[in-house]
Amino acid sequence: MSKSGGIQRETDGYMLKEGGPMTGLVFPTWFSNGLPAADYAITYEAMRLSGSDFFGSVTFPVRDEKTFVTFVLGGWGGAQVGISNIDGYDAASNSTGSSQRFENGKWYRIRIEVRANELHVTLDGKAIVRANIAGRSLGLRVGEISNCVPFGFATYGTEGRLKGCIVERLAP
Repeated sequence: MSKSGGIQRETDGYMLKEGGPMTGLVFPTWFSNGLPAADYAITYEAMRLSGSDFFGSVTFPVRDEKTFVTFVLGGWGGAQVGISNIDGYDAASNSTGSSQRFENGKWYRIRIEVRANELHVTLDGKAIVRANIAGRSLGLRVGEISNCVPFGFATYGTEGRLKGCIVERLAP
């Protein structure tokens, strides 16, 4: 996905160097490892080192093996968060979107809970997304982010770090 960036393994995680325009870290064995498309949580920490756009966005399955969305962390100039896409609208244009303040060099803890009919996201323990997805159209924003399927992290014109990713099953 990255033309000029790269990924560096670190003792406690990964560094995603600034790409042209994106750098992605993909884990293609999600389903072959028996991981679910509903009733699970993803917890991780992300830090933007430099740049001014998304730095710890994650693409993940929802509902089944063919439906994916992305949680955008720091997009559209560095402050936008939310889910892309719901009903054809990205995180800057749907009800999950909000503006948050991010500082370079600071770790942020993200928790995403994926249920059959709901998505919940917390940022440093504060609820920022609570979306009822029952009967809604879900999908990815057009572009390179589709390379992160079935599960992957991405940065856009930005250098970021990731650590502590845990995926856990939740009771239905």
